[in-house]
Amino acid sequence: MKAGFIGCWCHMRIYAVQASHLRKSLEKLTGSDIPVITSNCGCFYSSVPGILGSFFNYNTLLTSPDVDFIKLPYTNLKKTSRIGFLARQAYSRFSEMRRGRLYAKKTRNNDIAHFHQSASAFGYDSLRWFLRFAKNKTVVTIYRLSPIQETHPELNRIYNQADATIVSTDHMRQHLVRSGVLAQKIHVIPYGATSKPIPQVEGEGAIMFAGSPLIDVKGFAYLAKALKMLKDEGKPIRLKMHGYYLAGEREWAIDVIKKEGIDDLIEWLSFSSYDELIDAYQKSMCSVIPYIDYTPCFPITVAMANGVPVIASDAMGIPEYLGGGGGIIVKARSAEELADALRGVRDDESLRLSLGKQGKAVAEKRFAWDVLARQTFDVYKHVLEGGK
Repeated sequence: MKAGFIGCWCHMRIYAVQASHLRKSLEKLTGSDIPVITSNCGCFYSSVPGILGSFFNYNTLLTSPDVDFIKLPYTNLKKTSRIGFLARQAYSRFSEMRRGRLYAKKTRNNDIAHFHQSASAFGYDSLRWFLRFAKNKTVVTIYRLSPIQETHPELNRIYNQADATIVSTDHMRQHLVRSGVLAQKIHVIPYGATSKPIPQVEGEGAIMFAGSPLIDVKGFAYLAKALKMLKDEGKPIRLKMHGYYLAGEREWAIDVIKKEGIDDLIEWLSFSSYDELIDAYQKSMCSVIPYIDYTPCFPITVAMANGVPVIASDAMGIPEYLGGGGGIIVKARSAEELADALRGVRDDESLRLSLGKQGKAVAEKRFAWDVLARQTFDVYKHVLEGGK
């Protein structure tokens, strides 16, 4: 069995972290190399300097250099002048058809072409062309739906053109079925995470993955209100925020922070490696995930796998990950419940230790890379056997 990956491979982007670890585990399981096809995306490679860099030193921004990089700049359809918008739109139609066709061409010698859908150059537009041109068996893992799929859910029926679709929550599975995707084509496989020994150092503060998209999606405004409540009580909790931000997102968060008067409680973090990220989580008292409209699986699994208690909302399938313990679930959009949960974790050491141990036990059983590799391999076999 030969499989090929298509997807984001930018250094320290959450989708690349997932795909690269899964690739290693699948290669170990099958004994076969898995080639990776990637391209200019909407993060590093779409500004003018980024476009130039993608033709000369793109490998310096990749998770690993052993990939086939399609040099085809991606453009966001930003609201500019009418002429500028129309020019971008025309280029986008050409580039995404071309990109999708190249994805299919470069994976045609594999038994299975595995498309990892995230955003921009790996979103709906390139996916639909890839599926149209692909001649081999196709599997699509959905890390994130494109905005147009949110506003036009009937477009999700495109997944019926794939031989199998992998999602990370049953919440997403149900959403796709309601959109007209055949239930028998959908497989639920959770996110994975690397687990390290729990350090003997007490964690301090909370940590939040706040990367793009952030505005009105990850519930930060409600968390800011909760932090303000705790500050007013005289027992503040610091918040460490990390992630990659698109233009205007960090500025929006700073405005929220200033409005609530919690400037002194916020620390902005960035990481050069996955190990650094895990270290930051293990040095935190808890991971807080107040999301209201975004898949939360990445920070949940990192926290649980490394013994860090989770405080999370009840939205977007989050309870599916915490059902076996490891965290506290609060009502989405409730600053009061967030504040109560933060108080509980801050003031009760036994609760922190218990949640951390429970979460780690669940993660080592459900979210280990070798477990996910086996589940993915089973999907491949199912597809090659004709879905029987």
